[in-house]
Amino acid sequence: MVEVQRSGTVTRRSVLRTAVAAVTSIAGAGLLAACGQSAPLSATAPRPANPAPTSAAATAAGGPVATAAPSTEKFTIRISGANDQRSLARGDLGKAYTKDHPNVTVVYEPLADLYQKQLIMAAGGTAGEAYQGFSINQYQQMMLAGVYADHTPLIKGHNFNFSDLLEQAQAGVQYKGKIWAIPYENHAGYSSIFINKTMFEKEGIPVPKLDWTDDPHPGLKSWSFDDIRSAALQLTKRQGSKITQWGFQEIGAANLWSYQWCIIRSFGGDFMNKDGTKMTLDTPEARDAIKWQVQLHQQDKVAPLPADTPSGGPDLFATGRIGIRLAASFQVAAAKQKYKDFEWIALPGGHGKGGSDGLLEFNSFSVLASAKHPDDTFEVIKIMTSPDASRKIREMGGNNGSWKELWSDQWVTSDPVFSVFAKTIMHSSGLLQPANGRCNEQGDMARQLLNQILAGERTDVDQAITDMNTKLQAIVDKPAPGLSTQ
Repeated sequence: MVEVQRSGTVTRRSVLRTAVAAVTSIAGAGLLAACGQSAPLSATAPRPANPAPTSAAATAAGGPVATAAPSTEKFTIRISGANDQRSLARGDLGKAYTKDHPNVTVVYEPLADLYQKQLIMAAGGTAGEAYQGFSINQYQQMMLAGVYADHTPLIKGHNFNFSDLLEQAQAGVQYKGKIWAIPYENHAGYSSIFINKTMFEKEGIPVPKLDWTDDPHPGLKSWSFDDIRSAALQLTKRQGSKITQWGFQEIGAANLWSYQWCIIRSFGGDFMNKDGTKMTLDTPEARDAIKWQVQLHQQDKVAPLPADTPSGGPDLFATGRIGIRLAASFQVAAAKQKYKDFEWIALPGGHGKGGSDGLLEFNSFSVLASAKHPDDTFEVIKIMTSPDASRKIREMGGNNGSWKELWSDQWVTSDPVFSVFAKTIMHSSGLLQPANGRCNEQGDMARQLLNQILAGERTDVDQAITDMNTKLQAIVDKPAPGLSTQ
């Protein structure tokens, strides 16, 4: 996952005022920041140059209709996305389209402040042909605001094998019977953990065996939330009143709000109803999940608090001061580079009434509703999101792709760390977000309140949970934000 940073506040009026000037500087900076072009990869089912409109059905479905351009017409396909290394590499892969279509120039435009700048360009009519999207950031807001094209006719007209994607990924990009994006990368949030195996063995704590349950969201038979707490208590060490080694880490290791999606589902509940219109943090299952975390942080004192994990501070797991830490699949590559002073392994998260569940997030690319060359743009996206492209990106340390075939190949099954994540991801529940698209606003508020609860600033935990549910419900009840920042 790419952590999308947001800064400042932009109103719809200021967006429209500054769009033209902003996009000029963005485009120049993006071209300068682009990395060297990678080796071309072929997409599935290639199409001829400048294909004709897919069919009259595209018009009926509300999808984009492109007029077939003469082969000599020159035009540029501009795709705006994140500026991390893996996104830049995908952008370079898309340039392979020019090899068979010399009249087409493909430009990947990296944006340092992706969320805000995509809004500016969409509002100002300077957005290019396609956007990169992130499911828990701006994707749903853009979709509801009409920024993305209906991809249903494009998928049919370009013989794209949509059914070969993970089912949860397919469901995540569908809304009201239409498809709004092509997912290319997935993970199940902080549904797994890393443990310091060396520390476990030193303390005489049995290392859980990979003996999986057979429920819909499988976990380990000997790895319940009680088992995690028991291990955390044994792993925590003190010198007087000072804690020198913690048994469990959540704060500083994970996005607190993202973790609630996983742990509440594993406790047998959920954080919202299926329609994304009603918060359900006040249900018994959700309360129990949050109280379990409070117990570790406040009563047991086996988990570091915000003061113990300052921004820019050391990675406590890397320094050998943490026994168990929350983990996501997008952290595996970095973990293999950083954690070399002891033996560590990956395990699924705790197993509860709901199994060991997560929330399948996705990254995606979308042809824009305003695209002038939707067919050619879709072909470029096919190259950037293909199984071959995903294999290349994961070798760089990226997440695995959204294609089913990638989750059962040897690259996954032979890796003792990633194979554990794959088991959870393949069986994870799907995406659930506010129906009004206010994902960022909800997440910002939730993390603030969760920090207060875990830090012990709210002593009446039940009332704190009720208050959090009420405040988040007020956000869910707001109208969709359109193209304004949240």
